Amino acid sequence: MNAVILIAVFSVVNTSVFAASRAIVSLSQQGFAPKICGYIDSKGRPLVALTIPLCCGFCACFAALFDQSLILNWLGDLTTVSTVLTWFSILFCHIRFRHALTRSKRNLDEIYYRSQTGLIGSYIGVILLFVCTGVYCWTTMFPLNSDGFSTSSFGKVWILIPFSIVFCLVYMIFYKDWRIIISLNDIDIDSGREGDLDFLKEIIQEEKEYLRSRSCIYRFYRFWC
Repeated sequence: MNAVILIAVFSVVNTSVFAASRAIVSLSQQGFAPKICGYIDSKGRPLVALTIPLCCGFCACFAALFDQSLILNWLGDLTTVSTVLTWFSILFCHIRFRHALTRSKRNLDEIYYRSQTGLIGSYIGVILLFVCTGVYCWTTMFPLNSDGFSTSSFGKVWILIPFSIVFCLVYMIFYKDWRIIISLNDIDIDSGREGDLDFLKEIIQEEKEYLRSRSCIYRFYRFWC
């Protein structure tokens, strides 16, 4: 059992460090993080970007020095809230992008990858996030078998919100961009597009014709996978 637990832990750590370091490098290359975070050595290793998630993960070792349940609960709550904020930003950006595409009178055939559930799926996702967040906050601030409101639990749930606000303010000050929400008319929907647009439309049309010729089971599989 110990071997299974160790293998699972190493697998999670390896995946998390790999994904986090590459995300940090990408942010650095786009100008959203310090340039030093994008440093890559001669062997292709992002050393600085690797150090940051490793140092953050080292915080879990404090559980061995202090109250284990307290430390793990704090780390778990921080992870939960950050995941909710991340997915909310993804869904919100997708909604804004689709509305900007409609405002510009552009066709969905210009997009090679489209969400399977479309715009409705993003709206449902946002609603579910709000519902789940509300239930999570309520059960955390008013735990079962407790006398009432828990101050420590309240802090654990909302501690990430001030950090997120600080990060946004630092970005606004550094880039001198005070816009909270970009207008639909100002959203750039063409930067980063690769290849000829007409050629892309032909490829999409060929894939649609190919799917029509296949069975319902295969179309169902391609819809979700």
